[in-house]
Amino acid sequence: MRLRAKFHHWDSSAWTELTIALKGYEFNLIHVSVVCFEHPISVHICNLNSIQHDSVLFFALDNKSAKVSWRFLETIDTRDSETFCWQCGLVLRRLLDSKFSPK
Repeated sequence: MRLRAKFHHWDSSAWTELTIALKGYEFNLIHVSVVCFEHPISVHICNLNSIQHDSVLFFALDNKSAKVSWRFLETIDTRDSETFCWQCGLVLRRLLDSKFSPK
């Protein structure tokens, strides 16, 4: 089974909840892509500290998908929307591959 989802959020607790839910169902993150979803002058985000990108996350429920080596991050850069969304995807991958259990 394959799943594709778009996700963006500046709040780390939202990423935490997503990670726990995905980990509980043993989803395997196989690819992350970052796309621009909001123009900086949009009335929805103009003059706000907001992100302008989506993380497009591709998952599989099987272990047959090729494992990709993803680099470890010391910190997440919050100064740039695109970098932030990409790095959150990388951290999500590391957490899903880890031995961590929310139970």
